[in-house]
Amino acid sequence: MSTMAQNHSLETRVPKPLIQALAPSQPINLDHLGPLAASVRAIASVTQAPEAIAMQSVLAAASHSVQHLVNVSTLFGSSPTSLFLLTVGASGERKSSCDGLALAGPKRFEKAKKNAAKQSMDRKVTSSAEFDVIEGPAGLAVDQRAGDGNLYQKVIFGDVTIEGLVKALETNQPSVGFFTDEGGQFFGGHSMKSQNSLGSAARLSKLWDDGAVDMIRASSDPVDLVGRRLSSHLMVQPNIAKVVFSNATLKDQGFMSRCLPAWPKSNIGRRLIQAVTQDDLTVQQNQQALEAFHNRCVALLETKAKTNSQDLRELEPRLLPLSEDAQNVLRSFYNSVEMQQRENEVFAGIRGFASKAPEQAARIAAIMTIYDDLHAVEVPKANMDNAVGLMRWYLEEMRRITAGHIVPDEIRLAEELRIWLVGSWREDCISRRAISRFAPKKLRDAGTRDAAINTLVSYGWLVPVSSEVTVDRQRARTAWHIQERT
Repeated sequence: MSTMAQNHSLETRVPKPLIQALAPSQPINLDHLGPLAASVRAIASVTQAPEAIAMQSVLAAASHSVQHLVNVSTLFGSSPTSLFLLTVGASGERKSSCDGLALAGPKRFEKAKKNAAKQSMDRKVTSSAEFDVIEGPAGLAVDQRAGDGNLYQKVIFGDVTIEGLVKALETNQPSVGFFTDEGGQFFGGHSMKSQNSLGSAARLSKLWDDGAVDMIRASSDPVDLVGRRLSSHLMVQPNIAKVVFSNATLKDQGFMSRCLPAWPKSNIGRRLIQAVTQDDLTVQQNQQALEAFHNRCVALLETKAKTNSQDLRELEPRLLPLSEDAQNVLRSFYNSVEMQQRENEVFAGIRGFASKAPEQAARIAAIMTIYDDLHAVEVPKANMDNAVGLMRWYLEEMRRITAGHIVPDEIRLAEELRIWLVGSWREDCISRRAISRFAPKKLRDAGTRDAAINTLVSYGWLVPVSSEVTVDRQRARTAWHIQERT
C-alpha cells in the first residue's frame, strides 16, 4: 500500500457511472402479432422465457416459412419478406427452448424432404454416366443436373461461415434459415474476424435487401446468385451483445440496421414451480396453438415456389401489394419516423435502423398476411396496423440498447482504465508513470492515458491529491486517489 501524506485532502463525492445501466425494456402488446400471437403466448407460457424471446423465435420461423412465396410492395418499390432478428439473453434464459418450439415445423419439413430425397436417390441408377454427382452437405450425393428437383433438402443451418452459406445457396435450396442460440460463435468466428467482417456484413445485408449475393475467390470460380432468400435469428449472451452493438463496422456497413433487436429483462429467478402451475385448459390451448403453428409452417414450406424456368434455384416470388388503407398506414408511419430522425429528435441516434423501419413493417405485415391466408391478394390494413405497432416497439428497443451500449471511444477507454484500477491495481493512489508502466497497453500512450485520467476525474472516480505521495515505491508530485477505495 502507498504511504499517503497526512496533509492532503480528498473529495468525498459519489462517483458517477461512466456507462449508464440499460433501461428496462418496454412491454410488448402481443395483440400486434395478429395471427402469430397465440403461438408466441404458448411458447412464453411453456418455457417461462421472456415474451420478447418467444416473439423473436416465432417471427423468425414465420419469415422462413413465407419468404420463398412472396415479395411485398413498399413505399419505394418492393422487398423480400425475410427478417433478421437478434436476441440477447443470458445463459439459462431458455433461448434455445423458444427456438426449438418455434422451429419444430420447419425441422419436420426438412426431415421429411431429406428422407424423400434420399429414397429417390437410392432408386436412381448410380452409374456416373446417368448423372453428375457431387458430395452435398453431410456427404449425401445430390443430382446437379439443371432443373432436377432432388437437391439436398437442408433448409435450417445453425453453424455457418459466410462462404459456406453462399455455397449452400448456390448448390442447395434457394430459401434457407440461419438460426442459432450460439450467435457468439458466429460473431467471434472466421466470418467476423476484423479482416473479414466488412465483406461478411455486406453479403448478409445484400441478401436481406434483394436476395442476391456475389463472391470472388482466387481459389474457386466466381459466385453470382440472385433469387435467394435468407431469414436469420441469432441469439447472443449479454457480454457478446455489448461488443456486437458497439461494433463500428457492423453499424456503419448497415448490418445492424437490418436486425430487429430484443434484449428483455431476465426471467431467471422468477420462474418458480407451483403445485399446479397451469390448469388443464391452458395446457391444452398451448398444445393446440403450437401444433397449429407447426402445421401452418409446414404447409407454407411445402407450397411450391415460383422459380426461373431456366434455373429452378432462382426464386421469383409473386408480389403482394398493399391495400390502399395499408399504404396510408405505412405512409403515416414513415412520415412520423422520418421527422423523429431530425437532429436532437428521439431517433437521431439510430437513423440507419429508423430509416428501414417502414420497410421492416411492410415485411412483417406481409408475413402475417400470407401466414393467415396463402392466397391473399393484398396486405390488409389490420396487419399493417399490427406491424407498425411492433416496429414502434423495435424502434424503442434499438434506441434503448444503443443509448446503453454505444458509447464514445473516450468513455469506453476511461471505463477500461477504471476497471483496471479497481480490479488489478493494489494501491490507493495512481500516477501517470504507474499507468504507463502497468496498465493495459492500449492505455499506456500518453494522450490516451491523460484523456482517460481527465474523464475519470470529471466523473469523480479519480480525485487529485494535494501533496506528494508514494506510488509504486516512487515519489509522485502529481497523483490521484482512486475514489472507490474510500
